[in-house]
Amino acid sequence: MLDKVDLNARMTKEQFKQITDQWKLSLGTFQRELRQKNIPTIILIEGWDTSGKGTLLNHLLLNLDPRGYWVHNITKPTREEKLHPYL
Repeated sequence: MLDKVDLNARMTKEQFKQITDQWKLSLGTFQRELRQKNIPTIILIEGWDTSGKGTLLNHLLLNLDPRGYWVHNITKPTREEKLHPYL
């Protein structure tokens, strides 16, 4: 799947801001609606190192109620974890 990724793709800061502004509003609305209906939700952000995941996450969390989400950082597996990939 990764062989299909366009490594030359670029986005201007203006494009990034426009897209994340739309997502922020949508996520805030979705969070309220899903919480009222007691529907659990997982949002996964994945990317290569230094791809901007943290920046994106910081932008998206601005409109969310902090009482309604947790951020879990999944880091590089330790040597021990690599020995048990089935866990």
